Amino acid sequence: MSGKTFFSRESSCLFPIIPEDRRIPATDFLAAAEMILPFFDKLGTGFSVIKNDLGRNIQSLKKKHAMNPELFTTIDAMLEDEVDKPKVDLAKVAALWLKRGLDFVSTYLELFVKNRDDGLESTQPYLSEAYTRILKQYHGFILQKLFAGLSRMVEYKKVILKNMKEDTTIPDDVVYADLEIYIKLLRENITVLDEILKKLNFDSDKKV
Repeated sequence: MSGKTFFSRESSCLFPIIPEDRRIPATDFLAAAEMILPFFDKLGTGFSVIKNDLGRNIQSLKKKHAMNPELFTTIDAMLEDEVDKPKVDLAKVAALWLKRGLDFVSTYLELFVKNRDDGLESTQPYLSEAYTRILKQYHGFILQKLFAGLSRMVEYKKVILKNMKEDTTIPDDVVYADLEIYIKLLRENITVLDEILKKLNFDSDKKV
């Protein structure tokens, strides 16, 4: 990592390496999730809605973790604590929506990197595709319309690339290189979190 882009500015930006037991370290995971929130400011002024929603889910998981830090060393432990407790859903609801939000971000970034040479000035198509693939199925009519409006407010690709640079003198290739490393770890964490949620039957098709 270069240390010169938004995604490499601090070591805590990176999501944790998944250990052999495939249990996600809670502190490192939540720290990395929190570090991604300012990214929405780089997409455009209208994305505070998504940023705030993701932030609320992170805070809910941090609140759960703070209840018993010695027991809740992993995201798994926090979720396992709510098995067979229908009235206790602080972690399971937050983890589910955080996973979806991070999946949306990861998919957008994957498309951003994959289509780096497509000649498009706008990344609206990437946002729309990521939304359709990840979030649309869980949103009702009102939220779908809200997102459609937000996607039209996204900054141009060249502006987003500039916003991702902590050092404005570096070439775009450095941003893309850092993104590839960042996305790999993010995607691994999303995959494992998805496995946990499905194993515990905390996944849901319910719309909001």
